[in-house]
Amino acid sequence: MKAAIRRGGGLDDVLCGMKPQQPETERHLEPVGEQPFSALLDRYKAFLDDKENDYSEQERYNTIAYLTDILNPEHINAFLQSTVIHGNHEKYKWRTGLFLSRLLQNSYNAGNNDFSLNTTSIEPFCSLGTLLKGTKRKPITLTINGDVGGQCGSMSTHGIYTINGDVGSSCGDYSINVTYTIIGNVGIDCGWMSKHGIYMITGDVGETCGSLSKDGTYTINGNVGDGCGLESTNGTYKTPHQHIAEKLKQNISKKNTIIYLTPEGREEVIT
Repeated sequence: MKAAIRRGGGLDDVLCGMKPQQPETERHLEPVGEQPFSALLDRYKAFLDDKENDYSEQERYNTIAYLTDILNPEHINAFLQSTVIHGNHEKYKWRTGLFLSRLLQNSYNAGNNDFSLNTTSIEPFCSLGTLLKGTKRKPITLTINGDVGGQCGSMSTHGIYTINGDVGSSCGDYSINVTYTIIGNVGIDCGWMSKHGIYMITGDVGETCGSLSKDGTYTINGNVGDGCGLESTNGTYKTPHQHIAEKLKQNISKKNTIIYLTPEGREEVIT
């Protein structure tokens, strides 16, 4: 059984020129010059170097609550590209996503949205977009162009994620009211213990997708791993493959709905 707490899981328009007034305690983006983001990169490097290994993912994220820098969406992507100078650091894969998530949240809280990050030339790393908190009236929106590691969007609330690439394990686990559109394949445990999630996946998904979730909708165009929907409640699972629909019917309880998407575009409930 999976532990309840995991350990350390097209929006190109940039809202420039609409900066809200900043409190004096907040740091501002440095002018782009020969060494852009130098001070922020120093804080990022210190975060990578922290020797404490006993934090959970959420506890690790909370250790950088001091990070008050506010960057606009375009500059957050530029900062991401600058992190590659530390790409060989042993903690790069595990902590870079958390640091970026804090920057995304700060920017959203300051009135920005519609974030777009490019990971096409970066080795996939974990926890990108984890713990982000939007609102029902204003979901936080994030597009990732390229592959991303595990725990993408983990423990997030009220968000819209579009990922043009493959995604690692535990995408969107423990999330609430989040929509994920994934143009690629997804690893195991996608949507684990999530609530009111919408997952639209063009590729394959690994084992236990949607397990222990509530009120979720999963549209999967590719193959489905074993254990999909295990112990889920009020879920809807859609597939364009009859044999997969029959497989889901055998494995998923009657508390859920299985739908076969016909070649003519109809939705047929499998009973």
